[in-house]
Amino acid sequence: MKISQVDGALSVHADNYTLTFAHDRPFVYLDDATGSRVAELFALSSVHPLHDRDDTTKIGAWAVAETADELVVSLRAESSAWRGKTYRFRCRPRRFVYEIEVEGAGHLAEAEYFGGYCSAWPRWGSGFFWSGQYFTQGFTPEPNAEEQHYFPPHSSMAIDLTGVPLPGRGDWFLTPPPFCFAFQAPGGWMSKGVEAAPGAHRFAEYRYHSGRGFHLSLAYEGHTAVNGAYRLPSKGFSSRVV
Repeated sequence: MKISQVDGALSVHADNYTLTFAHDRPFVYLDDATGSRVAELFALSSVHPLHDRDDTTKIGAWAVAETADELVVSLRAESSAWRGKTYRFRCRPRRFVYEIEVEGAGHLAEAEYFGGYCSAWPRWGSGFFWSGQYFTQGFTPEPNAEEQHYFPPHSSMAIDLTGVPLPGRGDWFLTPPPFCFAFQAPGGWMSKGVEAAPGAHRFAEYRYHSGRGFHLSLAYEGHTAVNGAYRLPSKGFSSRVV
């Protein structure tokens, strides 16, 4: 892996991908090994407590730390709902992991990965921000009554723990399912999976939201209490060029 910086933008170049951390907007650009753009990741994800909305109100600068195994690019942020937040991209030669850590007290409602409320950058306005995507199709591993595994990238899809023969709740053949979506981009397939530590599978649903953009979410439904520092399950990205 190597690091470069052009016009103030930091880039991490690995075997299977390149991440470019924009200096003038809250996005991280993801390109695959062929140089094709895969996604424009909104980095300031929201983690909502049960009785509040998490708005990112102020951010620092991206910092880089290097170990023998990985490069870690991290960012500190201030929040309307938490004492503080930290975002990390753990970059390895063939994959990377995205982490969110919050500090404060509350019960978790939803964690919005690569989407969220932000008022830290007045140049781009405020409100809810989405990520951009260049997917051609998506795949869910969860068996369902409709036998629908491939889906268009502009639609939404959920992997969850429900399982009853009712409208919208027909994903009942495998519980719990693998919490991992895969998406085809111009250069090949890329997976986006939940990497939770033992005892941290405290969510009931993993959802891909899409429209003009996309984001991912975990539904906690208020059952998980935070008191101090709490690291959310990571999102692991890996790709295969075809």
